[in-house]
Amino acid sequence: APVIDFKFVKWNKSLKFCYYAEAKNLSEKDWIKTDGSKATVDASFYRGRYIGTGIQNFLSDRYPDGCLVGYIVQGSQDAVIIGLNKLIQSRGLSPIMGFIEKDTAVTFSTCHRSFNGTQGSVRLLRHVFMKF
Repeated sequence: APVIDFKFVKWNKSLKFCYYAEAKNLSEKDWIKTDGSKATVDASFYRGRYIGTGIQNFLSDRYPDGCLVGYIVQGSQDAVIIGLNKLIQSRGLSPIMGFIEKDTAVTFSTCHRSFNGTQGSVRLLRHVFMKF
């Protein structure tokens, strides 16, 4: 069963507010781990998980409010975002799933957004990318 990575909760007298953050590892290219296992990390697989179990969890309302956190473990942020957008396009998801773009409402270079849904119901999803 899916488990959220972070859940932030705020209570006041009559209201409980929850904000969720789903975190995923991402990389630009396939790479080999240096931890002694020499296992190959498949960049395409992790981009697929970011879309399939990350973005989709928010669009399906499994997590009603929150953001996605992408841990970039190899490569550059720009290349990873280009790869994610190419995968969204190649899977034919772009009519409903929006492309990830720079969030112009904030000044941090790691903050991005996507507008998802149809004309009648558009949902903003925030994406934060962090280099590791």
